[in-house]
Amino acid sequence: MDINNVVTDWLSNKNELQKYQLDFCQYFKNAILSAQNKNRTYFGTKKGSISLIVGGIYLAAWVVSGKDKGLWMIIDNKNIGAEGRAKITISIVKSTKSKDFDLFWLHTDDPQCLEIINNDTEIWESYQNASMDIFSTRHGNFIRADFIEGKWPIREFVPNGIEMLDDTKKLDDEFNKQIEHSKKDKREDRLERLKKADTMPDKVYSRTTYFKRNPDVVAEVLLRANGICEKCNKPAPFMRISDNTPYLEVHHLKPLADEGADTTENAMALCPNCHRAMHFGVQKTVPNTA
Repeated sequence: MDINNVVTDWLSNKNELQKYQLDFCQYFKNAILSAQNKNRTYFGTKKGSISLIVGGIYLAAWVVSGKDKGLWMIIDNKNIGAEGRAKITISIVKSTKSKDFDLFWLHTDDPQCLEIINNDTEIWESYQNASMDIFSTRHGNFIRADFIEGKWPIREFVPNGIEMLDDTKKLDDEFNKQIEHSKKDKREDRLERLKKADTMPDKVYSRTTYFKRNPDVVAEVLLRANGICEKCNKPAPFMRISDNTPYLEVHHLKPLADEGADTTENAMALCPNCHRAMHFGVQKTVPNTA
């Protein structure tokens, strides 16, 4: 199913909102892709609202009129940058209050604020956290038939070619397992796979875009480094608990997010300090790894 079609159809008789159609489409696309449980979250419309629903509560919604008019979305951090901005307010979600954590409403009745929200990664990270936390509350664990009538599980709106995850940790765990398998392989087999491997990694949409990296690249770069940081030339600061090997981190010289290749030539093994310096330091020096 197409998110844009649902949003556009809903806006077709709402003249005051139609000029913000692109912003509405982007907002609900973000909300669907960022929500953490694709099977228990529903998306759809009623005459006076368009919303994502979990159990008996909104995750994200626009209400046309009444005391609840405007946009409402769940977040887990009341101190995100949106607070204090004109026409954007943040308040506690009283119905989900617990002794362990609080959730909050981000609200605005000004459709011009959609552009601000759409481009604020901090808001979407907070929303994504809250979309999982909601299942620890009583409202996230029951289904009201009247709430989901006319709505569909949001998994049906996931675009073809984008793999969605309900738990990013699963990806990290699987990748670490693949690295261990690669380390244990014969080197000639690993090098042969690297010759044939696609150098541009697939993307997985989660809290942020996740690159499905090649474990053979990691294993080969760590072997090349042989326990020595390829920037400062000092031994790894400690050994891994898991396998007693030197702890180094594999860094891409040209970031994958900037279309850098997932290859051994574009990667180096760094100690944690040098890795952080490469990302956040004033100068970035590239050693000769030939």
